[in-house]
Amino acid sequence: MSTKQSLMERFGQRVRVLDIAPVPSGSPARLRLSVAPNAKPNTPKAAVILTQRHLGMKKAHIALTRLLDEGSVVLEVPVVEDVGTLIRELAEVGLDAALHEPPATVDVKALREREGMSQEEFALWYGLDVSTLRNWEQGRSTPDRTSRTMLHLIAVSPRQVRESLDRAVAAE
Repeated sequence: MSTKQSLMERFGQRVRVLDIAPVPSGSPARLRLSVAPNAKPNTPKAAVILTQRHLGMKKAHIALTRLLDEGSVVLEVPVVEDVGTLIRELAEVGLDAALHEPPATVDVKALREREGMSQEEFALWYGLDVSTLRNWEQGRSTPDRTSRTMLHLIAVSPRQVRESLDRAVAAE
């Protein structure tokens, strides 16, 4: 069976799910899902597990179809009572799940110094406000999720990030 087949082709026009008891409370979590090695995923049960965490059935269907087509998917599950429990339940139906978050903390000053740049140079190269950079370095504020992602990319591949930004400017 081709992984390109949609859930609809595999399980009929409509898969009706009754009596899904949603978890009462929890916090949102971003997860990366992939098919476990040598596993045949039970996508209808995975859809139920995700729906119990307040993810709509349509969104669950789209995510699981993309998972089968592309091999992995990232999604935000709205209400997760316990991440370990959710990961375990998904493993039982043939899916590997892991939190998908940028690093919780980034030592911005160490990163900048490793690159041998002043605060002004670093801010200019990477499109940051120098005052924001100073606040991060002095602990007056912390980078948000998007900024932590960008800082992580800079830490891993600073030259490639600069080259990418240069190409983007040249294309305008």
